[in-house]
Order: sequence, then structure tokens, then C-alpha cells
Amino acid sequence: MFASKGLSVPPGAALFHITHWKSGSQWIRGVLNGALGAENMVEPMESGQQLTTKISAGKVYPCCYIIKQEYDLLEMPKDHRRVVIIRDLRDTLVLWYFSTRNTHGIIKGRMEKKRWFLQRADEEQGLLYMMDVSLYAAACIQRTWLEAGEPVMRLEDFMADPVAAFGRMFRQHWRLDAPQEKLERLARKHSFAQYSGGREPGQEDRTSFYRKGTHGDWRNHFTPKVLERFKARYNDLLIMGGYEKNDSWGL
Repeated sequence: MFASKGLSVPPGAALFHITHWKSGSQWIRGVLNGALGAENMVEPMESGQQLTTKISAGKVYPCCYIIKQEYDLLEMPKDHRRVVIIRDLRDTLVLWYFSTRNTHGIIKGRMEKKRWFLQRADEEQGLLYMMDVSLYAAACIQRTWLEAGEPVMRLEDFMADPVAAFGRMFRQHWRLDAPQEKLERLARKHSFAQYSGGREPGQEDRTSFYRKGTHGDWRNHFTPKVLERFKARYNDLLIMGGYEKNDSWGL
């Protein structure tokens, strides 16, 4: 039996959407607002949830950019449920590069410095730079949950079949009763075309926050030098996440 009747937040449960930057977190946050009601959301800051205070039951916490060790120290209600969503770190890197260079809305402090550099460097230099100064944070989140044996979901599954993926998220990870017709309505309302101004996945707009919406775009941007450095640092995470079987992948 499901723990709740209908697609709603159980009064005694806290629901967590754990993820990392550039992994569709704002898209999924929009779906959760539509599915469970904006009034039940704990709105994250620009940098994600600041989970340092007591967690409230009956609430949804989207965009939790948090490692497992931090999560384990939170003061929780007895019933707390989570879903961990990861993305191929190669596509994460490419999206982070374009977002920081062109489209990210808040530019101050370190972000301002990154944009200054990226708008003067070539693409290869920019990808290597973002691998050094940003990607490690997303990789750290992935690593702590994967090494703990967490049954993660992959953003690519949501992109390929959103109805099935959101069904798994709501029903299996959050133990909610999600009617099929509700899932289908959510998928239509929150399609890539709705968010991108009518473009279909694969139609690129480098000036848009929703730039391309496809998996595997890294192949269009990695150079041999970027690939070599990425493999040296993160190949084990690609294997743990199910994106590769060994280190034999390439361009």
C-alpha cells in the first residue's frame, strides 16, 4: 500500500529532492510545484537548500545540493523520504560552462570572476577551468551517495521517459500514490518545449538557461585534452553511476 492517498505530501513526512548543480534541478522543482503545490515547498536559495535548521514534516525540500554526511546530521522528523538524482558529469561540465559563461542570472563575487575568464578563454580552456573550479562540488555530492550504495535516479531517465521516471520517483522513492493520468499531465505541462520557448530537445540556444536538453552533448565539446583530464579524475564516478562500464570510452 502507498503511504499517502493521492499525489500529496503526507502530513508527517518530509520529502527531499537531493541532487547537484546542472542536473535539471530547476526543471524538477517546477514539476514538484505543479504536482504537490507551491505552498508545500520550502523554497531554496540560489545556492540550494540551506539545511541547517530543524526540518519540518509535511514539506518538500527541492534542490538539496548536499552530501550524504551532511544529510545524516540533520534533525529530521521520524518519516523522511528522499530521492537522489544525478547527471552524467560530462554533460554537467558542458552545461556549467555555458551557463556560467552566458546565461546565469546572478553575477557577483566568484561567479563574476568566472564569467570574466570564460568570456576571454577559448572553449577548451574554459572547460578545463570549470573542471578545476566548479565540477568537483557536483562530483563530491555524487560520490558520497554512490559510495553509500544509494539507489539513485539519473536525469537522463527523466529526459527519455518523464512519465515513467516521475512515476518511479513518486511511487518508489517517496512512496506516494501517483495516478497515471496525473503523471501524464505533468509531463506535458513541463516538457522541454514548454520551458525553452517552443524548441525541441537538441535544438540549441546558447543564450537560454534551457540550452539544448539532450544527453551526450559532451561529445560535441570535449577535446582530447579535456577527455584525458576528465578520465583521470572522474572515470570511477561514471562507472558507479552506470554511465560507462570501464575506461575505454572516448570521443
